[in-house]
Amino acid sequence: MQPKIATGEDENKVKSELEELVSSGWQLDKNEVQVAKTYHLASYRNVKFLSLEIMSRSQLKNHHPVLTTTVSSVTVHWTTHNPPGLTEKDTLMAKYCDNVAEIIGTVDPEESKKCGSAQSQI
Repeated sequence: MQPKIATGEDENKVKSELEELVSSGWQLDKNEVQVAKTYHLASYRNVKFLSLEIMSRSQLKNHHPVLTTTVSSVTVHWTTHNPPGLTEKDTLMAKYCDNVAEIIGTVDPEESKKCGSAQSQI
């Protein structure tokens, strides 16, 4: 693992935190400048809750991810654009995402809601 650490960061600390994240399911992209993880949830309501929690905290910290949502999952991508590379902000926010996802409750992908499932439709 040779992630690109942003200039001015404590490289050893960020790499150590990245190793922890990778061991908990986060993945480095092919250019090793961002980390990403997909959380599978039991309902679209939980997708909304997780997304809103991440957005609220990122607004507070002025550090924003790329979020991709489906009816049953949230994928989060963290990187720093200026200076480019991975920073402690990215690792701290990734850990926050893990904590919130644990509270909301993730499920195995095959247990998550699918479009058109027999749940109540409006």
